Amino acid sequence: MNGNELFVLVLATAMLAALAYRTTGTIGRTVVSTLMLVPMLFLAIEGATQFLTCDETYMVLELEDVRSSNFRQWNMGGYRTSILLTGTIFSALKGIILGSAPTATELHGLTKSIHWLVGFTVLLMIHESLRRFFVPTDRQPLFFVLFFAVALLLPTNILAFKVANYDLLSMMLGMLCFTLTLGAVTARNLPSAIAAVIAGSLASQEKIIASPFLALASVAAVFIAATWPTRLLPGRGTPPPDAEPLSGVPWGSVLAASGSVLAATLVPVMLAWSVVNGIHGGLKFNLARAVAPLTGYVSVASDVASNSSGMFWGISLGLIVAGIVFSFLYRVLRKRIGLGGDGSRLAMAASITVLLFVAVGIYGTYAYAVYVHPYYPTPSGIYLPTKSFNDATAHYMQPTFASHLTAGVTMSYSVIANGLPSAFWLLLLTAVAAGLAVRRPLHVPAAWSAAALFVLLFPLAYAVTQTPFGSRYLNLFLFVIAVFVVFAATGLASLLRSQLSYAAAAAFLLLVAGELSLFRPVVGSFTPVWNKPEAEFATKPLYGKLQTGFWAGWGEENYLAGRIIAEKYRQPGQSIRILCSYPGDWLSKDPTISFVPYNQLVRATSSTDFYVLSRQAIYQLRYPFPHGQKPLFTIDYGGATMAWVFRGDQLSNTIMFVSPERDGGYLTEVPERRAGSNDLANPQRSTLTVYENGKPLGPPHAPFDDIRKLGRGRFNHWENLVFFTTSDNSDPRTNGRTYEVR
Repeated sequence: MNGNELFVLVLATAMLAALAYRTTGTIGRTVVSTLMLVPMLFLAIEGATQFLTCDETYMVLELEDVRSSNFRQWNMGGYRTSILLTGTIFSALKGIILGSAPTATELHGLTKSIHWLVGFTVLLMIHESLRRFFVPTDRQPLFFVLFFAVALLLPTNILAFKVANYDLLSMMLGMLCFTLTLGAVTARNLPSAIAAVIAGSLASQEKIIASPFLALASVAAVFIAATWPTRLLPGRGTPPPDAEPLSGVPWGSVLAASGSVLAATLVPVMLAWSVVNGIHGGLKFNLARAVAPLTGYVSVASDVASNSSGMFWGISLGLIVAGIVFSFLYRVLRKRIGLGGDGSRLAMAASITVLLFVAVGIYGTYAYAVYVHPYYPTPSGIYLPTKSFNDATAHYMQPTFASHLTAGVTMSYSVIANGLPSAFWLLLLTAVAAGLAVRRPLHVPAAWSAAALFVLLFPLAYAVTQTPFGSRYLNLFLFVIAVFVVFAATGLASLLRSQLSYAAAAAFLLLVAGELSLFRPVVGSFTPVWNKPEAEFATKPLYGKLQTGFWAGWGEENYLAGRIIAEKYRQPGQSIRILCSYPGDWLSKDPTISFVPYNQLVRATSSTDFYVLSRQAIYQLRYPFPHGQKPLFTIDYGGATMAWVFRGDQLSNTIMFVSPERDGGYLTEVPERRAGSNDLANPQRSTLTVYENGKPLGPPHAPFDDIRKLGRGRFNHWENLVFFTTSDNSDPRTNGRTYEVR
């Protein structure tokens, strides 16, 4: 933990202590509650400002220099709220905190610290909205501890906190939107619904995943206005009226609410463009581009273009009409079907349903693997979806669309099952069993029971629309389910004495923290203890074959490997180079350590050079793997290797970089063997031979056209290049063989 992280830890602890005192009202409980949460804060902060992951290597620059940003993410329809909030705060504080000539490490550290604190501030707001609407006064102290512990220990939340990209604010603001929406409908509170729309608008322009929650908040605001006649800002203490008769639709309130929803949706968008343009200048406002993130879920679900202002107005009108229709249905059905009650049956039904889907997900974890075309050789007769992501198509080796869809739905719920620590499901199972055994209701608010059932639809939607559904893409929905579990845990603990309830909460948190601690410091690689990798997958780099729950690396392996190399594999003061096979950086002030980015393809053969070959890079065909060479060490998580580390002199003969020629054959650079190579004056001078698994290929000095058209091991060492083919014309990056030059 460095100075940045220590400062963030102290500040976050102070913020929690202030909120704890407001919640508990006593110094003693405040101290106990805060101290219980400090270890969770540590896990959520540790290492955060010491590395950059793949996305951060370019995204963090957009926060640090708004004035000259290329606005890549902005123009793609995302990251806008981070640029608005984190970028603006950074611009204001940079000169004050860092001085006139800050290093890149200092800039990145400050940026990530600010981003972490912005997200944490929204987390505090989420707690306050939950406490206000859903938690009885006597349960608020215990709920405070459980909520923040779970929020800080959720693996996808930890990853979002530690990575300065669009995940953190889209998830936190999306969760705030969802919480305020449920609270507004429960309390019939129109201002809270409008606040939810504002939060949803900010979340949606950060990342498209939150836009369905913005739509839900918009419908809820109109529904409240159409169902319960009220002023836009009711007086303090004014009780909410009962539903009016069917003929008494308050059209004035509906009209005012509709206008407020449109204003609350557009104001954050206009604010973002205005503030960023004021700093940057030259950012031309375009309504269609500005509102595209707010309606982007339509394009994802149906492949319909949503980058027009007409689409926005059409969807907005549809949401207003939906709110009126739901109000109509509520008025008609409210007394006929007896809407209301304490929600205990719904809570039990929701809990059992969640556990059933977890069981489906556990089955899917072991029943299926994900194959990525074109990286994994796909036999004929296998159904391939038409949708691709990053030029790759995921499938499950199923012969028909129906079996592919079945596998996809099952696998989407395996992400839910793998996304939460095992203790979460054990706790929910215990709550259900206890409720059934003692015939006591589960104390979960009806709105959150419905919410748990609602978010279970999203993995299904992801699978049906062929949208990627890794844990990062489901983080918002995992958070909702985690909060549902917190409510069940709080209700279960309320059956115990106060001291016992805190002891039970502490035991639960220790179980979760213990399982997570095995995956420090990034925790993106978290896998629950029940998920064991296949033996082949655990130790070998498999091209294009993935197993649910196992992280392929996101650039953090460069930080993890670099730290080990610096501590164990270099002499004091010795300068070393770390060659990364995937984007990512270790933010070190040590001038004797340099990182060589993956795209420079530097060939290094010294004992002070180290290759970090990640599973992610291998599966995306960036590097051939040196099969047969024993790595210096590996980065392992959950029983599976995430990265292999080799010293340069181990690979002095190994072909490390391969570029396929368009018409056939593969190129690799060997600049250190330029002397003695073939050229126009000496077309057969080279004595270099290419070996495949130790056997020489040939014939050498082959004409380039023969290499392209015939292949079968032909090669030519020409100047600083080797143009070669494999013995059977297979791809040297995926055929599992080792290629060397001697």
